[in-house]
Parts: sequence; C-alpha cells; structure tokens
Amino acid sequence: MAHAFSMAGGKLNALFCTGNHTAQVEETDRHARAANSSTSPSELLRQQLFPGNCISHTAQQDLEVEIGGRALDLELLDTNPLFTFADLKDAASTPAGIVNMGAVARPGHIAKLVLADLYEKKYGIKIHIQKRHIDRAEHLADLLLRKLDKSRQMPVGLVLHSNRIPMFRDPYFSQQLFRGPEQDHRDHVLPVIVQATRNGIDVINLDVLAKSSCLLADALCLLKNTGMKVRRMAPLIAARQADGYSCHTDALQILKDAILAHKARGGSLYQQYWKHFGVTGKKPIYQESANDFIPTSYIDLPPHLHKPVQRSQALISNRASDRKRPPAIAPSANAQKTQTIAEHRQRFSVYSEQLGKPVNNFLLFKGYRNAIKAIERLEEFPDLLSRERYIQSIQIKHGFE
Repeated sequence: MAHAFSMAGGKLNALFCTGNHTAQVEETDRHARAANSSTSPSELLRQQLFPGNCISHTAQQDLEVEIGGRALDLELLDTNPLFTFADLKDAASTPAGIVNMGAVARPGHIAKLVLADLYEKKYGIKIHIQKRHIDRAEHLADLLLRKLDKSRQMPVGLVLHSNRIPMFRDPYFSQQLFRGPEQDHRDHVLPVIVQATRNGIDVINLDVLAKSSCLLADALCLLKNTGMKVRRMAPLIAARQADGYSCHTDALQILKDAILAHKARGGSLYQQYWKHFGVTGKKPIYQESANDFIPTSYIDLPPHLHKPVQRSQALISNRASDRKRPPAIAPSANAQKTQTIAEHRQRFSVYSEQLGKPVNNFLLFKGYRNAIKAIERLEEFPDLLSRERYIQSIQIKHGFE
C-alpha cells in the first residue's frame, strides 16, 4: 500500500428558562448535584445546563466566564483563540423558526488538536485537524496519501476546511445560501473518514451541509487518475445541523463515534457501510455538481451516528433504528453507556414551543464538555513552556496545513 501511495503521490429552540427559574430552584439543583458524589462530570454538566427540561442561560453565562478565564490563565497567544462563544438567540444568520439554542461553545484549532490527542490516548483512533485553507487539489491529495500511508489500513478522521458553500436553496431554510471560500478556520468545517484499501481508498463525507468542498472532490479525482480505486460515500440526507455554529463540535463527535464503531467491526469502510446502510433507487437531496467525477454511493446515517443530529429529518432511514444500541466501546457500570440512541437523544432534548416538539441539544452540551476537557488537559502542564511544547507536538501529530 505504501508503494501504491508513493507511485500515486509521484503522479500528482425554543423554550428558554431565563427568568422562569428562581435563584432558590437553581440553588436547590446545585445542592442536589453536589450531594450525589457518584454522578459523573458529564451528567452534572447536563443537569446544570438543562434544569427542569429547559436551557439555563445563567449556566451558560457562568460557564462562558469560567472557560474564558481559565483559557486566559494558560497564557497561550494565538490568533485563533481556544474557544469562541456564539449567542444564537441574537444571531442574524439564524433563520427564523429554527431552534434558538443559546450560547454555543466553538473550539478553535488548538482546542481541536487537544481533543484529537485525548481521543487517541483514550480510544486509539486517529483524527487530524486542518489548520489553514488549502487552495490546491494536488496539495490535499498528497496530504491524504501521507496520512493514509501511516495508518496501517485503519480508518482516519479528517476535519477539513470547507472551501465552498454550495449554491443551492436549502430545503430546510427559507433563505438562499451564497457564501464564498472560508479562509480562517472559523466558519464551516467538514468531517471526512478515509481508509486505505489494497488498491485505493474509501472515503465517507459526513459533512452536515453535504458536499461543501469542491477541493476534496478535485483531490479525489487526481488520485483516481493515478490509477487508484477511489470509492466515495455520503449520507443520503446530510443536513442534520439546525444552527450555523456547531459544525466544529459535530465534526469531532461524529468522527469519533464513526471510527470507534468501525474499529469494533473491522473490514473496509465500503464493505461495512454499503452492506449495512447502503441506499439504492433514491436520489439525494443534494445532487452531484458538474465538477465532481467520483461516483458517490449514498448511505443511511447509521444509528450510532444519530447522537449529534439536530434535525429529525436526517434520522429518516430504511435500515437504521433509534431503538438500537450503539456499539459498546468497553464494558461499563454506567447505565448511560448502554442507552439506545433514542434514550440518549431524549436525555439531551428540550421542548421547543416554536417547533412544537423536543429538540436535541447534545451539541450545545458537548461544546461545553469538550471545552472543559481541553482546558483541564492544558492545565496539567506546570508552566507555559511545557504547554507550548505539548502544543507543538500535537500539531505535528494531529495537524496538517
């Protein structure tokens, strides 16, 4: 496989509780959480953010101040901050009628690298984070080959820049989406899984917007033209995100869940996903553009990837069920680890009066949880020099230009 890569490389919401919860109720909640010492940090955070099946603005504000202060104490100077917070209820870009989710914690480049490193240490999986916009398909194709050459035919996750927001009318939005290239890693990113096969590569594009990287398509075309077998898959209904800020958290989460599930099953991505979730005889919402020459096989979104889905439309599936349990990572005494996807989504759902149904706020929760995890990891280093050395090491290990 290394030889083949070398040859190819050479050729190329809702109901909010602001003011509805009294200080006495919140104080009672805090005492109850503190009394239960066996409760996990994740569950404590969930109870803090969603008391009484409502989103607590007070909790969000407190967390934003805490995370921001701890990030400043790390003394890291970077043009891309560790975290930014987008207040969706005031965002002009949030379409009317779509759920208002409150303040979303969005991880910056360094935070994503830290989280990717934590995933590798805990689960033994690889996720690589792109730092800068790439404007040449040849450069991206070469990077894909280099990452795959070291993967030993195991799936690898990539968080890529989107260099194109497609010019289409999104059926879920009332507005036309016209945007240009994203250059600064602060707007849209897309999750991609790649795996080396005996004579080529398998690729799954899990982008929430579907096909927003013409550069990726061009890079795959270049690899195909070198004689490699390139097989690409994408969800039949990919628009699973209801806000314009959670794609960074979604990308990390869905890559982690997908690679972990595949690690438990083995085989090639194409064999597993097409065999169990392949869709035939249906046209996707988003058609191939004229510039894409790689045929795409469409799949249902597997049940183990339903956790971060915000839009219920993206859960429509012929072969998947929310009643199924996701693959267990390891035996655990925590009952929440064996919940079905439906039970998991219900745990993070808050009822929306606007939409008249529960809305999944898992990504809002996960954004804050990831921020706390990344901060805690960086706080383990005793001084700035050791933190900077660590960041340099993970930039080499989990990053690419």
